[in-house]
Order: sequence, then C-alpha cells, then structure tokens
Amino acid sequence: MRRDAAVTLRGQSADLDGVTLTEPAPPAPDAQADLRHVRRILCVDDDPAIRLLLQLNLAAEGLDVDLAVDGDDALTQLRAHRPDVIVLDVMMPGRDGYAVLEVLKSDEATNDIPVVLLTAKATDDEIWDGWRSGADYYITKPFDVSQLLYFVSQVLEGSDVEEGNGLWG
Repeated sequence: MRRDAAVTLRGQSADLDGVTLTEPAPPAPDAQADLRHVRRILCVDDDPAIRLLLQLNLAAEGLDVDLAVDGDDALTQLRAHRPDVIVLDVMMPGRDGYAVLEVLKSDEATNDIPVVLLTAKATDDEIWDGWRSGADYYITKPFDVSQLLYFVSQVLEGSDVEEGNGLWG
C-alpha cells in the first residue's frame, strides 16, 4: 500500500499517511426520510489502517463514526458524544481495551453501551477474558468486514446472535 494514497467513498476522504478523515456526506434527501435515528459508533484502534477501514465501511452503512487512537482518547470521546455501540481493540499503548471496558462497565452512565472487541488476541483464554470483561461480541483479527457489520447491526437492533439467525443460519 502506498503511504501517500488517498481514499474517497460517499463524500468521505482519507489521507492514509496522516489518517486525516473528513465527515461523510449527508445522505441523499430520499434516504433521509428512511432514517429513524442515525446511530453513532465509536471505533477505538491504535492502527490507522484499521481505523480507516472501520470508518469507511461503517459510514457507508449510514452510521456516524467517531474515532479514537487509544483507551484514553476513547474515554475522552465518550464524554463528548455517547455512542450507541463501541468497537474496541484490546492491544493498544497506554490504557488497553480491557481497562477501557472495565471503566465502561463500572460506570452507570456507560455500562449499558454495547462493546464489540476487535482484536488479534485469539486464544481460548484471551477470548474468555474478553467475555468476562463484559464484551457483547468478540471478533478476532484478521476479520471479515461483513462479519463486523453483522454483529454491529445485531447490537444496534438489540438482537442476540443465535443459531438459525442471520450469519449462523
């Protein structure tokens, strides 16, 4: 991948070198009538390429996407804009994803925000650590974007992923 490459999708632009993102273009007028409530998602990852991938794909699905580069940035973002769901990496410098999850789940103001852990930690013990920490879903890297979109849609709809439903059916 070229370091000076730029990406544009639906009115969004991103410079991969500095990971400068602009807000997505508003939906077309006919699409606005279909939107009951635009959902906000906070994506937390220290890898700029992953943040870009998440931002572009989730914004293309009509979500407002906030980005954070580490755990402390995520907690700051939470104070500014409460998200409907959080996609959270585990291995980050400073405050890691487990520490962020602990803060979220111990605070009455944030303990009901669903969290999807998106991480390279893939052993059985690490996955159980994620569940025990309070994650709603656990996705390992490398990941399939369609799988992430499915889990996020399930969280936003308030559904549980079950056998015979959607991806598992």
